[in-house]
Amino acid sequence: MACPWDESNKTSARPDPVSISCALESQLRSLCLREYPFGKGSWQISSKEPMHYRKYATTTNDYGAERDHLEALEELMRSPKSPWHKQTDWSEEIPHLQQLAISEPAKLTNKYIYQAFRTLKIIDKNVTELDEELLKLGNLEELSLSANYLTEINSSCLPPKLKVLELYANSIKSLASLCRGPPPLHHLGLGKNLIDDCHYISEHYWPHLMSLDLSENNLCDLLGLVDKLVTLPKLRSLHLTGNPVSVIPSYRGYVIDSLSALTAFDDVIITADERHGFRGLARKAELLRNQARMLLKVTSVKGVPNPNDNEEADKVSEYPVIERKYFVQFPFISNVHKKLLKSAEILAEIAEKEANAKKNKAPQGKAKSPTPKSEEELEQARAEEEKRRREEEERLGAEPQLVNFSTCQLDQDPEMMFEHEEKYRVGALLMLRDLLKTGIKFSVVEEKNTFYPPGQNPEELAALAAERAHSGRKSSGRRGSILPKQEESKVGGPKGAAGSKKTAASSSATDSLVRYSSERRVVGSAVLDTSPLLEGDSVVRAALHAGGGPMRPEDYDIEGALGGGDSGGKKDKKDKKQDKKAKPGKDKKKAPGAEEEEVEIPPIVIMAEVSIRRWSKTKQFIKEHDEPF
Repeated sequence: MACPWDESNKTSARPDPVSISCALESQLRSLCLREYPFGKGSWQISSKEPMHYRKYATTTNDYGAERDHLEALEELMRSPKSPWHKQTDWSEEIPHLQQLAISEPAKLTNKYIYQAFRTLKIIDKNVTELDEELLKLGNLEELSLSANYLTEINSSCLPPKLKVLELYANSIKSLASLCRGPPPLHHLGLGKNLIDDCHYISEHYWPHLMSLDLSENNLCDLLGLVDKLVTLPKLRSLHLTGNPVSVIPSYRGYVIDSLSALTAFDDVIITADERHGFRGLARKAELLRNQARMLLKVTSVKGVPNPNDNEEADKVSEYPVIERKYFVQFPFISNVHKKLLKSAEILAEIAEKEANAKKNKAPQGKAKSPTPKSEEELEQARAEEEKRRREEEERLGAEPQLVNFSTCQLDQDPEMMFEHEEKYRVGALLMLRDLLKTGIKFSVVEEKNTFYPPGQNPEELAALAAERAHSGRKSSGRRGSILPKQEESKVGGPKGAAGSKKTAASSSATDSLVRYSSERRVVGSAVLDTSPLLEGDSVVRAALHAGGGPMRPEDYDIEGALGGGDSGGKKDKKDKKQDKKAKPGKDKKKAPGAEEEEVEIPPIVIMAEVSIRRWSKTKQFIKEHDEPF
């Protein structure tokens, strides 16, 4: 019989290169079981042969590699540096077959080889389909087909004694074809596929299943999934991490309390204390929601360069007045329930109210009564509230999509304290899972607004400024002004214009002006890795390098930036000495020919944090399940 994996058999019909039989043939051929030092040949001689047969051999040429004894052939097979050393990690039976190919090659028939396999791994071989050639492996118990391109598994092609089937990282969407008379599996690995339906996970198809891996699929219904899992009587180990359901607050507790026989969940042993903490959660299934609760923080941004300094040096006119605002932008799901807990604007309003309250405080015993609003003002307030309510309903009812969320806008500062904290309740779990898998990109955006006096033509002002700049601005007394005296007096002259960056940034400088244009540009951006949230972590935080110069050790102080830093305020003796050395009056002057040091460009650093709510006890669920946020 022709051997299908014999390299010398050039006439044998080769199957489709993407079938499992083709991949198995290729792996068997790589063992070279019919070639030196394996198989039958003149090199085969037993070490038990009489010494007189080889006692007169004095050189390698006389003795020859063809007369190597059995021990030498085995050494060629075992030695890692030998060219005949083959990779054997794809089956535990390979060493036995190689040993047999040296000691008793006559036994190595096709049928014997197929029946010898108990374990088999065909990983990353571009397999797209199973065929009946796999049935020749009658004694196969463990089969791994991970990292291939399988879209379905035909159970009629699986060996009848199969107990372990690993199908990680394929493209399987449904288990319908696998459940048509499946083998008695003890472990089924379906991680990193496209399964979104748990209909075929039941005792009817898998009565002997003890371990199930459904990680990194598209399962979004926690209640429906658990209803199917409770029907598996022998299930002891379960892996669901990476699914959209894994971001639900009650995810771990509800699974543990519902599956009383489960011993390990998501690669973590279930302790008695943990099971006791979740006791009773399964009986409150009607209160559970397929929603995630998240908290996002953007504390501060530092290192954003100030472009106003260069503009003021090159400016030939007081107009246009330029106003720059900065904010942080990030993508999130459009139809989420959200609540802004804190921001720089809210803190400023609170501080302003407190200051006004102290300023307008009434004498003791005489409380000021609020000024009553007119009927027209009340009607206008009700109309605005109704409009906001309708807009919010439309937003929540729309199809989910990724849109840009942003913080409040601040003026440029070496360290801009946004103090942004916002809570979200997300129902689009699949989209949220995909967002967390790729990471959230935080971008620092600059909004540049230009203002001109009312009634002025910006194009004419720009042309006049260019003409005066070209003529050299002979009149030094009116340098920087491009308006006639009459027009200059109307808007307050050069003294009333925003000549400094503080005036340009203030709202009072632009109250009497008209906005002409508005531009936005991204100053820097960085991605926060949020994938640990899908693996069981509750919080991810980082100092993100969004541009500028290289990061310094002090830029990584996450705890200090997010409120966990040391606030003692005392200086060490070394710090005091450095402060004395750094006084401007004691700086030594540089020699006239000395080279100037390069200006260090600070890095743009965004302090960001994303956390996800996970209930660790039933008490937390009872307390928080009906809260809007």
